[in-house]
Amino acid sequence: MLDKLEAIQDRFYYLEEKLSDPDVLSDMKQFAKINKEYKDLTEIVQTFQNYKLTLANIQNAKEMLKDADPEMKEMAEVELETLKPKLEELEEKLTIC
Repeated sequence: MLDKLEAIQDRFYYLEEKLSDPDVLSDMKQFAKINKEYKDLTEIVQTFQNYKLTLANIQNAKEMLKDADPEMKEMAEVELETLKPKLEELEEKLTIC
């Protein structure tokens, strides 16, 4: 699934570049086609970026759990309790896309 999402993200960035290409800007038919595909991919890419950020935050919180300071551990536990459901929600949203 992640490989497919990476490919979609790559396509999104490619389309973003094409939208600023003077040749594309001068051809309204091509511009409209590229712009539509770009807009169609926007939600998926934003969700995927949130997913990757949430994964990174979970990894950071897990590292904080190893800290000797009890307050840091408690903060990490609270953060993990918040992040894990968010990750599940993002995973579900990505499988629907």
